[in-house]
Amino acid sequence: MAIIIFCDVISSYVLALTAMSAWCSFNRGRHRFGDHQWLLDVDMDCSAAESGWFELKAFITNDNNGGSEVWESDITQQWSCHGDIGGYRPYATSNHVARCGYINTFVFEQGACSVHSFE
Repeated sequence: MAIIIFCDVISSYVLALTAMSAWCSFNRGRHRFGDHQWLLDVDMDCSAAESGWFELKAFITNDNNGGSEVWESDITQQWSCHGDIGGYRPYATSNHVARCGYINTFVFEQGACSVHSFE
């Protein structure tokens, strides 16, 4: 299982918008990144990930702009991710690289990353 949190994504139908409110189903001690973050909860077999890491990229549908759909631009993610777990991505790619089994955070169309424990 991995939790992916994108900062500053404008709209999406796959990601869930989070809030720090008690009514938010994600507010179970795991969410500590503030309001208005986009969440993707992934249930996957981490043994199938390359060295425990996998790639992802945002896809945005904007109904306010004539229904346009766009992929996130290619990014250059930093090699080392911050956070209480952190880590070094194992290979170069033009996508975000997340560490399976942890909470990963990214900034949309930027190379920053962090990897956090669920505790």
